Amino acid sequence: MAADMLRTLTGSSTSAETEYLERLGYDVLRFWNDEVSDNIDSVFDRITEFL
Repeated sequence: MAADMLRTLTGSSTSAETEYLERLGYDVLRFWNDEVSDNIDSVFDRITEFL
């Protein structure tokens, strides 16, 4: 089973960006910057649940 993951860390994102990536076949998980820096365990949990 092959898996592709697209990872981006940006200060902001738009629904247009999400829609574009989804049209390309990517699933999109979004996290706020402070969520990544302050609660990384929750971020890892959501990624693990997704996978």
